[in-house]
Amino acid sequence: MWAVLVLLAFSQVANAAHSHQHQRTHANPIRKVVVMLQDMQKSVEEEIEKEKELFEKFICHCQSTSKSLAESIESGTAKSSSLAASIESGTAQISQLEQDIAGHKEDRAGAEKEVKESTALRQKEEAEFASSSGETKSNIESLEGALTALKSGVAPASLLQTNVGNVLRTVAARSSAVSDEDRNVLASLLDASEGEAAPGTDQIIGIVDQMLSEMQGDLKEQMDSEAERKASFESLIRAKTKEIKAATKAIETKMERSGNLAVSNSQDKDDYEDTENALKEDTAMSTSLKESCELKTKEQEVRTKTQADEISAISEAIKLLNDDDALELFKKTLPGPASLLQTSSKTHMQARVKQATRFFHQQMARDPRNAAQYQMMLTATRQGVKSHSGKGFDKVIEMVEGMVALLGKEQTSEDEQKDFCISEIDKIEDNKKSLEGTIADVTGEISKTADQIAAVTAEMDSLKQGVLELDKSVSEATAQRKAEHAEHLSSAAANQAAVKLLGMAKNMLNRFYNPEEYKKPEPTPEPAGNKYLSLEQESPQTAQDDGIIFAQVRMHTKLEPDMSFLENKEPERAGAAGGVLGMMSQLQHSVELDIKESEMEEADAQKDYEAAMQAATSKRAADSELIVTKDSERAQLTSVLEDQKGQKSLKVEQLAGVAEKLGDMHSSCDQLLETYDDRKKARAAQMEGLKNSKAVLSGASFSLMQRSH
Repeated sequence: MWAVLVLLAFSQVANAAHSHQHQRTHANPIRKVVVMLQDMQKSVEEEIEKEKELFEKFICHCQSTSKSLAESIESGTAKSSSLAASIESGTAQISQLEQDIAGHKEDRAGAEKEVKESTALRQKEEAEFASSSGETKSNIESLEGALTALKSGVAPASLLQTNVGNVLRTVAARSSAVSDEDRNVLASLLDASEGEAAPGTDQIIGIVDQMLSEMQGDLKEQMDSEAERKASFESLIRAKTKEIKAATKAIETKMERSGNLAVSNSQDKDDYEDTENALKEDTAMSTSLKESCELKTKEQEVRTKTQADEISAISEAIKLLNDDDALELFKKTLPGPASLLQTSSKTHMQARVKQATRFFHQQMARDPRNAAQYQMMLTATRQGVKSHSGKGFDKVIEMVEGMVALLGKEQTSEDEQKDFCISEIDKIEDNKKSLEGTIADVTGEISKTADQIAAVTAEMDSLKQGVLELDKSVSEATAQRKAEHAEHLSSAAANQAAVKLLGMAKNMLNRFYNPEEYKKPEPTPEPAGNKYLSLEQESPQTAQDDGIIFAQVRMHTKLEPDMSFLENKEPERAGAAGGVLGMMSQLQHSVELDIKESEMEEADAQKDYEAAMQAATSKRAADSELIVTKDSERAQLTSVLEDQKGQKSLKVEQLAGVAEKLGDMHSSCDQLLETYDDRKKARAAQMEGLKNSKAVLSGASFSLMQRSH
């Protein structure tokens, strides 16, 4: 606006120069002056209104920006303190969690080691129990058979011809329930030769029954002890399994918490640094804005007072010159057209000087920043009028040239500011687009990482389910193996008893049909009342009890009748007996083959079981290790996901900052860019006015030189 007014003033000067002749001959010079003053007043009033509107907008901007900065500084200070406390607390929590995780890992390793050692010990105890209980059961069965035979009437001497004698000898030597006296009685029975006296049947039955009771009691104690050890082992395994699971869960939970805290701490540190930097920038901007607003306010106050004084002066001048008495006076005092023609040179010079002086006055009011320069120009102009030399206005012209150069520099500075605004806005907008692209990329990475975490979690669940199913199959295989082993022991004992009983039966038949193969048993006293002892084999009876088959041969004594009338049939009976003996040998051989086959099958089954257990143990260890690896992988992916989320949050905050900065740039540059062309034109007009003023003063200087000559 100032440039427009300057251009108007110099246009008025130019118009005055071109229409000087017209004014001299046709117009009242005072009336012309009044009209010009009225136009000046109107222009100044319009300028005051526009500047007032702009200043009000500027003050509004200062107030809103100051309030926003104050809120930002307050919020930043509170956030900085909160982040510092959060970082300190997070660091302490991470340290504590790391210590807890190390402790849980030690506890889990100790529990796993104890489970492994206890399992190995338990397997050893089961094997020992199976061996000892199998032997005890076999001895009990033998004693029960012997006791049944004795109670049914079999003579002790005949009983000694079977394997029962060896069993009795072994049990009597080991049993603590047999007194020395009873042990001597049994020894005399077992060591008695044929024809020697031996203990009675009732005494033997009593001793065997006592031994049987003791062995049954021992077996019960073994089974009770085994049950207690098994229950204790299972209780220990359950407790340690819970302990391992609890430690594993605690490790997983605390590792996840530690990872989350580490990510959060890293984000807080970045946020703290950004907050501190933003706080410094806001504080500096607030201070600068306050100084700038205060300076502009003071300048506006000075300018408003100057403009008011200018309006007042113009109004008073108009009132004074427009008064009727003043007009009448000017008619009498001012020279007429003829006088004006005579003094045209002087008047021309004075008009130029007055117009230049008026221009300088106007610029002093409109451009307070350069008021001192215009005041110096005005003073130099007045001194030039008083000077009678041809160089009276050279100093003023030089000052005008300097002012033109200053305006050129201001235009150059504004050009640079315009280029800076355009470049900076483009740069910020490019940065904004880059951040938006980065946020989109990070969002995609977050989705991808979340899918990976879901996949790893599914794999872990599958592995855990596989471990549970493997444990179940191991438990079932172990139970099945125990049952198979127990069945093998029972079957082996039954087969051994059958072989021995078949041997005893064959030996009894050989006594009559194959005397050369007969093995005489140890002699036993002949029962009272019986002159001959004969053995008769009856139809074999089988009894099944818990899967064990016993072949029982009942033997009894009776008087041998006179068989002389059958002596001619001995060859026929010998042939029949040979067939029976052959069949019994075949049966005995078949049972022995079954025993060997059963032992081989048992060995193969045990080998397969051990291999399966080893494979299951290896697989479980591998799966457990893989679960831990997958858990670690999931923790790492979770940490990566949190990092990505933190990066996205940071980029979103940076985008908000960039958007705010772009808004600030638009706030400070939009008005410059929008009004740049108008201000450039106004400044060019102002420079043109100064150049015209220079020309006016140069003309006045020329007139002054003419007067001097």
